[in-house]
Amino acid sequence: MPEPDPAAGSPPVATAPASAASAVEPYVNARFGFAVDVPAAFGAQPAPQNADGRTFRSPDGAASLVVFGYQDAVGAGLEGLAERVREDLDSLAYSARPPGGIVASGPAGEDVVYARALYRDGVGVLARLRYPATRPEGGAWAEALDASLRWTE
Repeated sequence: MPEPDPAAGSPPVATAPASAASAVEPYVNARFGFAVDVPAAFGAQPAPQNADGRTFRSPDGAASLVVFGYQDAVGAGLEGLAERVREDLDSLAYSARPPGGIVASGPAGEDVVYARALYRDGVGVLARLRYPATRPEGGAWAEALDASLRWTE
């Protein structure tokens, strides 16, 4: 994984041709009031009964995007969310703290994990993308996630 460039303000990610990797479809979660763009080729897994989020998988099942919201009942705040963002990483290759959020990425076994999270008014939203390090389109997926995770209200 390339070294982060603090001046660039964006995570180090591999890139692939824009056409195949950049086609996205929006996912909107009405319960927690957030939206994110999902790679169009990813299939939605069955929704949980509590409507807190959704899991999406690549056609071959090797890559996944898990997005969910939660009520911060214990008051862990942004620091608690930062711990959740980093929990799957073997090591931290990149991290940033945009206003009201956290971004982190790094290796997890043979995979790369890229996570972006938002927090406000006692509600956390976490989007965690996991893909094989050998997949060049993973960088475009991470860029789409980074640019699109947002509050809807």
